[in-house]
Amino acid sequence: MNTLKSSGIIAVMVLMLATISVMADDEGGNFAIDDVSNFFHAMQKTDFGDIEISGNNITFYSPDGSVKCKGEYDYVGSKTVNFQGYQLEWHMFNLRSDQYGCSEYKHVIATDVHEEAGLSHWHMRYGKLCFDILMENPAYEMWYPTMAAEGTNAKTVANAYAAEAEMIGDLVVAAQKAATSSISLDKWNGRWVNTEQLLDDPLMEPVYEAASSAANALSEKNDSA
Repeated sequence: MNTLKSSGIIAVMVLMLATISVMADDEGGNFAIDDVSNFFHAMQKTDFGDIEISGNNITFYSPDGSVKCKGEYDYVGSKTVNFQGYQLEWHMFNLRSDQYGCSEYKHVIATDVHEEAGLSHWHMRYGKLCFDILMENPAYEMWYPTMAAEGTNAKTVANAYAAEAEMIGDLVVAAQKAATSSISLDKWNGRWVNTEQLLDDPLMEPVYEAASSAANALSEKNDSA
């Protein structure tokens, strides 16, 4: 299944958060078809096309069919996390040998292959970030690149998702709630002075003197105790 191309994992998250923020601006119950379409694209956004796995080797192809990354991976364990009240198991794979441009795919996490409404598929995430961030950072909670069995076409995908329309609606609403409850950087607006740059100012000398006196007094008290 070909997915959309982007400039990388950071762009993926920026697009996703922007999409959800727009949806969150709407009043409850005002989700348009475009809102759901944009959510789908953000949820499954990647910077590669198809993927091929042979033994411990993973090949990521560009949308034009050329090889984007080919590497050998080691299995490093599994971890179960909570997703919307369900237990989700992620299997973790770490890049062992970079045979062809895999620096952006250092870590790969994957669910088991499963079938829903006739669609055989699995979900994954990837990037340079550590496994815990990929699995548990709230910013990634709705990011589920989806890999379907070879030969899958749009009709199969449409039929499968049509059968899961109610569940997908739940995810859209959950994404809206997550966006409205998240903290933006607005409260930190402005330019801020890094106080480390002021520590050598002469005005700090009395502070250091008073603190050293206090430290010495406490040390003497502890020694005599």
